[in-house]
Amino acid sequence: MAQPIPRSHTPPEPMLPTPPRRRGAVRTLLGVVVLPILLGLIVLIVLANTAWGNERVRRLLVSQVNDRMFGHLAVGRLRGNLLSNATLTDVRLADSAGKLLFAARRVQVHYALLSALRGRIVIRSLAPLSSKSSITSATVPASNAA
Repeated sequence: MAQPIPRSHTPPEPMLPTPPRRRGAVRTLLGVVVLPILLGLIVLIVLANTAWGNERVRRLLVSQVNDRMFGHLAVGRLRGNLLSNATLTDVRLADSAGKLLFAARRVQVHYALLSALRGRIVIRSLAPLSSKSSITSATVPASNAA
């Protein structure tokens, strides 16, 4: 029987490329972690620095405050860099009976945003900037304790 002839130089078998696992891991990391963070930052910047975003924040702020208190808060306009300060225009605060407690054309507010994200509200300054600001005192009826 015939035996195969041994060859001294046989070409190596072609190697198939390995799957690009590293490239897939980087894409997954970008898609799951980095992209949502970037989108969140873009939304935050739009809400904090544009008139459109300021109006959305004003509506949310007024509705949340009015849902949590007995009385009514009205804010005509909200402007500023909402990451650190805001200017409120045409501010009116009334009690539950509709009696005006506070009114101002403009109020400048400086606050700590990071503390608010932790659940603590820290207002650094609150200053009425108009000459037509007024604060009325509410009278509390005396108790009939005997």
